[in-house]
Amino acid sequence: MARAADYYSLLQSCMGCFRQGRSIHHRLLASASPPDLHLSTKLVLFYAKHGDVATARRVFDGMPHRSVVSWTAMVSGYSRNGRPREALELFALMHTSGDARPNQFTYGSMASACAAAGCVRSGEQVHACTAKGRFAGDMFVQSALMDMYLRCGSVADARRMFAAMERKDVVSWNALLRGFVERGHCSDALGLLSSMLREGMCW
Repeated sequence: MARAADYYSLLQSCMGCFRQGRSIHHRLLASASPPDLHLSTKLVLFYAKHGDVATARRVFDGMPHRSVVSWTAMVSGYSRNGRPREALELFALMHTSGDARPNQFTYGSMASACAAAGCVRSGEQVHACTAKGRFAGDMFVQSALMDMYLRCGSVADARRMFAAMERKDVVSWNALLRGFVERGHCSDALGLLSSMLREGMCW
């Protein structure tokens, strides 16, 4: 009888093929081997990757226990598949469930969901949550929040976010530059470009 670890390995090798991955899931359902936490999370990731967020949510809802990776996989699945409202609702549920605490990838996915939904107020709440915790100085989270402010049209907030970053990489510089250009802030874009050249940033 195949074990959960065997199904996990099979699914891992078929992440890019929906038909094969779904067949593995069907065989798992027909077996007497219930999926463990890691396999269930992998199934959520698999279905979300292929745009089948309904099945991903069914797998998620059927999990007796969930880790932060499980929650983040489902939140990210909604966000990446154009369903930001569901991502916001699930994030709120994560807070009330007590299952797990958000990590930097949860907050990054939430920032993307807020941007896609145009919910700058929700984005500000996510920002406030990170400011109180251990991810206040996390470059990944800060870059995601800056991108959220830019996509929501809050250029001043994005500029402040950028200025507060202790470490900046080429991704964060380019994100702010793109935001300036898209919003018609040509002089700001030129000034930032000059700063990038002085800092030796390439793109």
